[in-house]
Amino acid sequence: RVVSEMYQTERDFGRDLKVIIDGYIAPMKVREKEFPDNVMQRIFANIEELAEFQGRFCAAFGRAVGWPDVGPEARVGACFVTHKEGFKVFGPYCNNQPKASEQLPELRQLPIMDAFFRGCQLLADAHLPIEGFLLTPVQRICKYPLLLRELQKCTPEEHPDHADVEAALEAMRDVCSHINELKKRMETTAAIGAWQDTVVEWEGLDIEETSSELLMEGPLMKISSGHCQERIFSLFDNLLVYCKKELVAVKGRDKHFKGRIPTHRFAVEDLADGEASYKGSAVNNAFRIVRSDSKSKSYVVYAKTADLKQQWMEA
Repeated sequence: RVVSEMYQTERDFGRDLKVIIDGYIAPMKVREKEFPDNVMQRIFANIEELAEFQGRFCAAFGRAVGWPDVGPEARVGACFVTHKEGFKVFGPYCNNQPKASEQLPELRQLPIMDAFFRGCQLLADAHLPIEGFLLTPVQRICKYPLLLRELQKCTPEEHPDHADVEAALEAMRDVCSHINELKKRMETTAAIGAWQDTVVEWEGLDIEETSSELLMEGPLMKISSGHCQERIFSLFDNLLVYCKKELVAVKGRDKHFKGRIPTHRFAVEDLADGEASYKGSAVNNAFRIVRSDSKSKSYVVYAKTADLKQQWMEA
């Protein structure tokens, strides 16, 4: 029963993918002006690649279970293990889903677009709107571990597929973990991209091209060329950025770019309290940033408290 349900729902999933490709993507490709490549990518991501893999997997699944005459010797587990790497194709699709969820409502605000999607649904005799169909791959990849867990429960230890069912369950859990990890990375990348949008007059490569994580951020006093100024320092995994805080934020942009240093092009030297000074006054909670890039400068910076200095030194 479990094996039959798994195969039948896999075929249903394949039919849903076919509706997306034939019923929506095909007519949208004909209307290139309304649906340019960037819009198609935001809505569908790699769904055609996913559908191609699913077709191969479903055919192999049918052969493995001897469909339609499913017998007790069906080797479902082995089929999943063989295709383990292929399931990673779900990752980019699932991680793109939030973009599709934003793009489609924007398009549907235009009556002509809303009518177009309704027309596609009618012509395809589809039981769901496009939004519902686009969720099916996300739902399906989450369903595999549950189905395999049920199969594991009813597969005797002496069955030739028992070990492979356990391996398949572990493999699909790994795939889901891989997808979750990709999602976290994409969320982090989106977050640092949003951070850059808060900076006025940014210079150099976009932050996503150099770094993937914001480690620490906050105000420090920077002593350089006889001046002492407060700067917002932002330490990423591969880059240190310092900015001037804008007195008035415009459209959320509250920082003015002042400089950037790759982390491999500077060193940090600890300074004892009183070792540095500014205009004859001792400075506490300080450390020195020594650049080894083309500027070959060094700056003394200091924090408000010893605890904050320690956090920066450890970051």
